[in-house]
Amino acid sequence: DTGNVELFRLLVERGSDTAARNVHCKTALQVASSRWKKTSQRYHSMRQVLVSLGKNLSEAELCDESDEDEEEVNDSSDGTNMDSRMTSVEARRAGEKKSQREGSHEESKAEKAAGLKEQGNEALRGNRTEEAVVLYSEAIQLDPSRKEFFSNRAAALLALSRYDEALADAQRAKEMDGSWAKACFREGQAYLGLKEPVEAAASFWEAFRLDPSNVAAKSRFEEAVKMVRTEHAVES
Repeated sequence: DTGNVELFRLLVERGSDTAARNVHCKTALQVASSRWKKTSQRYHSMRQVLVSLGKNLSEAELCDESDEDEEEVNDSSDGTNMDSRMTSVEARRAGEKKSQREGSHEESKAEKAAGLKEQGNEALRGNRTEEAVVLYSEAIQLDPSRKEFFSNRAAALLALSRYDEALADAQRAKEMDGSWAKACFREGQAYLGLKEPVEAAASFWEAFRLDPSNVAAKSRFEEAVKMVRTEHAVES
């Protein structure tokens, strides 16, 4: 032990070799002086024990020349640890600020995309269909996670008779939300434009099943079924 003065006294009284050295070639008092400053009360108490018991040790046996160096190393280590902790804190704060900036940037992109979608809606209502397609496309580039953007662009593409592209957008919106009746309806419209009434009927029926209030879906389903029957009648 390097801290219990009474235990140290007891060991000395029982004849312990105070000049004995440990594996680091240090006496008991040298170990104590390495752990506490030589000006500390504990160090002097241990030294007083030796003096009171008539142990006349040389100064070289009482203290070690490397003590001060060890203290300096420890101080340096503490400084390094402090620098490390400061670096860690600074890194965490920098990460938090970066996340905030990225969050704000993403929010700004989403808001801009929503604005472009509204502009696209206005263009579509004003029969500026090509412009609407461009605006919806820009919105999708900024925020490709919005099913409405794909569905709206599909509507504009349908108006331009670009059925293959409209079908791709409708199916993309459907993939994003399989329970969305509007995406199924757009898909059916694209299939009708491509003259695929069987697939169109299936899409319109799904739209009507998901939204029984969708009268247009039911009407288009019946239209697609009639087309299928007509085709079969011609073939026969």
